[in-house]
Amino acid sequence: MKYKFFAFMAVAAFCASPLFAQKTVELTPEQKAAIVLEPELSDAFYGQVDRLYLNGMWKFKPELNLLEAQPGENMRFKQGADMRNPAVDAGLTSGYFRPGYDAKSWSELPVPWPWNITTDFKKGKNVKIPFAGLGYYRHSFSIPSGKKGMRAILHFASVQTECRVWLNGVELGTHVNSSPHGGPPWDFNQRLWLDDFEFDITKTAVFGGENTLVVRVFDDGQPLEERRWPDDGGITGPVTIDFTGEIRATELLVSGDPATGAVRLDATLYNDGAAAAELPLQAEIAPFTSAFYTPPEKVKSNIVDLGVTRIPPGTSRHSFSFTIEKPAAWSLESPFLYRLRLLSKGTVVGQTRFGFRTFEVSGGRFLLNGHPVYLRGSNPTNSWNQNQRILAFNKANWLREGLKLFKAANFNLLRVNNGPETKIFYDICDELGILTEDDFAVDSTDLQPD
Repeated sequence: MKYKFFAFMAVAAFCASPLFAQKTVELTPEQKAAIVLEPELSDAFYGQVDRLYLNGMWKFKPELNLLEAQPGENMRFKQGADMRNPAVDAGLTSGYFRPGYDAKSWSELPVPWPWNITTDFKKGKNVKIPFAGLGYYRHSFSIPSGKKGMRAILHFASVQTECRVWLNGVELGTHVNSSPHGGPPWDFNQRLWLDDFEFDITKTAVFGGENTLVVRVFDDGQPLEERRWPDDGGITGPVTIDFTGEIRATELLVSGDPATGAVRLDATLYNDGAAAAELPLQAEIAPFTSAFYTPPEKVKSNIVDLGVTRIPPGTSRHSFSFTIEKPAAWSLESPFLYRLRLLSKGTVVGQTRFGFRTFEVSGGRFLLNGHPVYLRGSNPTNSWNQNQRILAFNKANWLREGLKLFKAANFNLLRVNNGPETKIFYDICDELGILTEDDFAVDSTDLQPD
């Protein structure tokens, strides 16, 4: 129960700033840890990839607020406010992005987390605070010296909505999310982590020393629904660094036929070198395992030679086809998952996971692997027990435990109707044997009446 208390109290405290108009409360190390997203609960490949997680408490400074509080919990956009991302601000002129800038007076904000959500623990409900506009994040981290010689890829799962990024005072680039909508990672029914992006920081990062990462974020908070619900902004998805070779897979798509064992692999590869490379490639297919997933049956692993592939500089796409003998099928009762690793001379170029399964609608029936399945679906909402799960997603694996309850209640289908879920949502459904039905509507919330 103590962690539930930490959730209510701590979340109300981290936005301590005049622009937020929140009372400053110093958090204990335990309280800070209680609201940081655990990477093992949000990454199905945790511990199986060469990855550095930057989740945690980051320094944060709100620079421009477009909203102002109104009586009750209402708010409004400030009269005459310019809703555009400013070309110049105090952060740019004062050099917030410089490594030596003194940010000790800045407040702290968890990453990932929407910058305008707090919790009133006395009333037991979530509250959106009146903030939207421009804010700066700063975070220091170290890269082990043993990673020198590898490519370092800085990856953002989602930043709402516009951002500029600096590492060690060097601007890496900018990004504008394709959707302005974000939300907290503990929700069943929120748009989040829609538009990931990355930067190669190999030449900019310090290996074996301290690095300073600065992110300038702008989000206008629109739409403001019912005068109290501005859209969420900030760094709302995990931030990681992957260590790879000069040639890496940026996307692997696998489909497997359980009846024939036929496998099709579509690989998008990126060559950081200046010249084309001739690589002997292999596909290693083995049962997927993790801290939360154990294969429902034992099968042997396979290594398939894919031949020598010419990989030109930059991005290229390649397709491979091969057959696996007697594969274990993925079904609702036995959701067997395989891990596929693309190898070159023993080095991992990329990896993903998949199931041998086929989907078909025929004669008015839904067929899974050629067999009719009666679909028993539910429409999960985000209105029940919301306050308690703020912390529980992080410390009690709430999302997985919640989905297991649907499975235990004999549901085999969940509707996703408010935009894509986070990747881990689909990963957990995959592991539990739950189908998802996505029917994203055309969103008209940004339209204003004449």
